[in-house]
Amino acid sequence: MSCKNTILIVDDNNIDRELVIGLLDDNNINIINACDGLEALTYLRNNNPDLILLDIHMPVMDGIQATLAIRDFADSKQLPIIAMTANAFDENKQKCFSAGMNDFLTKPVEIEKLFQCLITW
Repeated sequence: MSCKNTILIVDDNNIDRELVIGLLDDNNINIINACDGLEALTYLRNNNPDLILLDIHMPVMDGIQATLAIRDFADSKQLPIIAMTANAFDENKQKCFSAGMNDFLTKPVEIEKLFQCLITW
């Protein structure tokens, strides 16, 4: 019996979310998805994913705000949070890292970079 890892994908764009889900779907990964940071926080109150893929620009609660809130949970300090954004400027990367994110992927997500990131974390 194999152990499945759980990844929470948070992105308001259905196409981007489905693309990442499609890339991960056949890899023995339990995939949970949310449409914004607030929905992700609601999920995290009762669940412990192994990793979060988190869009930066979303309505309701963006990725930076969500990361800051997630890092306030006592048991989420070590939870890997990976930024996903089309905006790859150094300033944006620094904001992500300053908020407590662990890594950074640009959209559209490239399969090789996604899997390397997952292996790393």
